[in-house]
Amino acid sequence: QPRLIAQDESDAIFTIRNPGTEPVISSISPNAGPVGTQVTLTGSRFTPTNNLIHIISVNVSDGGDAVVYANSSNGTTLTFAMPLTFTPGTGMLPGGVPRPIMPGLYSIRVGNSNGGSNSVNFTVTAN
Repeated sequence: QPRLIAQDESDAIFTIRNPGTEPVISSISPNAGPVGTQVTLTGSRFTPTNNLIHIISVNVSDGGDAVVYANSSNGTTLTFAMPLTFTPGTGMLPGGVPRPIMPGLYSIRVGNSNGGSNSVNFTVTAN
């Protein structure tokens, strides 16, 4: 019988999940395009609603991250449009204006009630 021994003296909230239940991204199509491009992630363990897609700048200076929600009707595909701007609060210009997503390399991963996925890359190109 497996035993879990854990100690946490912080006030942080954490969740323990069974390994092997987290979403997995097996492919991205296309893997490059300008902002607004419809992107499809194929994989497994996507939930019907509330799949949180994190788009994180890898080699873009003054970047941030964007967050997009997507639904999956079959648990194996998610489709979303590459956003025009970073999520407010993570990539802001002076005056609170969201920073535009610039050409460069971005890491994409999915989070949902099953956990967090592996990452795949998408290159944002100029229009």
